[in-house]
Amino acid sequence: EGQGTKREDAQKYLTQIIPQRQHEEELLGKANLDLRKKDRGGLNDALDLLGQIIQNGGPRKPEAERLRQNAQDALSTLDKQQRDQKIASLQESARQMIKQGDISSARTKVDEIKQAGGDATPLSAEIERAATAQKSAAQYEASYQQVVQKYQQIPADDKNGLQGALADFQSIAQSGG
Repeated sequence: EGQGTKREDAQKYLTQIIPQRQHEEELLGKANLDLRKKDRGGLNDALDLLGQIIQNGGPRKPEAERLRQNAQDALSTLDKQQRDQKIASLQESARQMIKQGDISSARTKVDEIKQAGGDATPLSAEIERAATAQKSAAQYEASYQQVVQKYQQIPADDKNGLQGALADFQSIAQSGG
C-alpha cells in the first residue's frame, strides 16, 4: 500500500506541483523582463504577473512580494516625475504669458499648477508684479495721450497754453516715460 501512495505522490508532482513551479518560474522571468523596461506599461505588466505568483502562494511568493513593492515604488517615482514635469511646463508657459502681457492666461496656469499639487506662490507674485506694471504702463499711456490731446487743442497764439503743455511734457519725461 505504501507504493500506491508514493505513486499518487509522484503523479501529483508530475501533473500539478512541477508544472505549477515551472509556470511560477516562467511568470517570474517575464515579470523580471518587464521590470527592466522601467516604463509604466512594463511596470504594470510586471505587477500583474507578480500578483499571480503571490496569489498562487508558491515558493517564489516572498521574492514576488519584494519585486511587487519595487515595481510600486518605481511607478510612484514615475508619477512624481511626470507631475514635476507637468508643473515645470505649466510654470514656463505662465512665464511666457507674463512676458506677452497675457496676465489672465498666466493666472489660469497658476490654477492648473495648484491642481497638479505644485506650489504657485512665487509665480503668483511674479504675475501680480507684472499686472501692477501693466496697470502703471496703461495709466502712464493714458496720461500721455491726454497731454498730447491737450497740446493739440492749444491755439497757436496761446503762450500760457504752450507753457502749460511744456510743463506737462516735462513731468511725463521726468517720470521715466
